[in-house]
Amino acid sequence: MKLLRDLLRDLKIQATCGPMHAAVAGLTDNSKNVGKDFLFVAVRGTVVDGHTYLDKALEGGACAVVCEVLPENPRADVAWIQVANSAEALGRLASNCTPAPRRSCTSWELPGPTEKPPRPPCSIAYLRPWTGKAG
Repeated sequence: MKLLRDLLRDLKIQATCGPMHAAVAGLTDNSKNVGKDFLFVAVRGTVVDGHTYLDKALEGGACAVVCEVLPENPRADVAWIQVANSAEALGRLASNCTPAPRRSCTSWELPGPTEKPPRPPCSIAYLRPWTGKAG
């Protein structure tokens, strides 16, 4: 679990209300995936607005909500964080959930024209090639 204040460190916060000392178990922008002590981010999309699912996220166990518009009657037991752009906030929060990258890098030389290139220091095996059509 991470402390809410640690996750919020890079956000451009406009307003807050409720308890800001919560321990957060997870982060999601989908109300169906909210679990106990999750941070829910209400993102405005082109088709669906995450703000319409605040009640469902709270029923799922959210302890904190990041949103662009605070509700008229916010629950007192939930931390409410208002930001200008919740999609941008989601990216920063996701970045704050992961451990900081190592600051030391291993240098490696480029291969000659007939040599096999060295394996990069990090694995990119999880990337899948894009199979869609352009245009």
